[in-house]
Amino acid sequence: MAELLPQYWAILAIWTAGGIYALLGALCVAELSTMMPRAGGFFVFAERAFGPSAGFAIGWCDWLANVAAVAYGAIASAELVTRFVPVLHPWVQPIALALACALCALQCVGVRASGRLQKLLSALVCIAFLALIAGCFLVAGPAVAGPRAPTPLLLGAWVLGFRAIMVSYDGWYEPAYFAEESVDPVRNVPRSLVLGVLLVMSIYLLVNAGLLHILSLDHLKGADLPVADAARRIAGGWGDSLVVGLSLLALLPMTNASLLGGARIFYGLGRDFLRWRGATRVNRGGSPWVATAVTAGFAVALIATGTFDALLAMAGVFMIVLYCSAYASLIALRVREPATPRPFALRLYPWIPAGLLASGAFFFVAITLNDVRATLAAVFAIMVSYPVRRLLERRAR
Repeated sequence: MAELLPQYWAILAIWTAGGIYALLGALCVAELSTMMPRAGGFFVFAERAFGPSAGFAIGWCDWLANVAAVAYGAIASAELVTRFVPVLHPWVQPIALALACALCALQCVGVRASGRLQKLLSALVCIAFLALIAGCFLVAGPAVAGPRAPTPLLLGAWVLGFRAIMVSYDGWYEPAYFAEESVDPVRNVPRSLVLGVLLVMSIYLLVNAGLLHILSLDHLKGADLPVADAARRIAGGWGDSLVVGLSLLALLPMTNASLLGGARIFYGLGRDFLRWRGATRVNRGGSPWVATAVTAGFAVALIATGTFDALLAMAGVFMIVLYCSAYASLIALRVREPATPRPFALRLYPWIPAGLLASGAFFFVAITLNDVRATLAAVFAIMVSYPVRRLLERRAR
């Protein structure tokens, strides 16, 4: 952000705008998930609004993106472990495989065990970030240079910056995957969506404010990892170890959440499209263990073959498609099913979903112009979903 928008107010403004964008999206998903409290998230909305083909295509993309995230999180976590224990560096791939299998085993034990792990790791991440923020403000900032002419901020810089911010906020919709398991989805899912975005937005803004306080803007513009530079000023020689530990803490709950979400997507796909009873098996601990094992198995295959990079390149395109499918589903269902009960009805309809849909289309074009290959690969993956669905339906019959 310091490279694209080299002004203090602009950096904080774009992080605030990204949080508001995610919050508006969360309000749209809250209406849909309380109206249809079923496992699966985005594809549940698309199937009801636009039919089985659209539903399966959205679920297919969403599941692939989550599988890629599990593989990426396991590999990145393994690389961080080897930073602590350099002798393990040749064993990055086996460590990643073991981590993915361990998370799968824990989740198969039951939802309480995996939920407690998620709460514990998320709390540790939050505490660590708050400690970093406090450290930034306790240390004196750099000497203030004399006044200089403000740098003009170009529209293209705002667009590129906002795209990166959207990726940073991605994941705000995860509570919708668990609507069917929630004791009171009408109360709990909207609260989880909205309060989750507000909490993460607050932490992001505080982290940026702390970095802007302890490091100069010129330093930030040339830094590869500003948090590491800030940690060195706070903790001296221990700074690098602190950042590695913080990064590992942040990756583990992301990986666990991606596996939790991916399993719920596969559970819904198995029930609605695959007609495979195994995919909907739930053990005594309340865990969809077959769906979890299949999702983890595909992630393990991606880790072993090293092909998750290609899926990650497509994930940005999938993200925009998933978002837009939710906003379009909300508008379509408001038109087609006006009398359907909506326990959490979105206010300022249709302005919020229409505005989000238009901005999503704009960013899809921007992403396509920036990386044509990834967009074409994502479109191909979406097209492949149709023959896959037909084949699975034929086998089911």
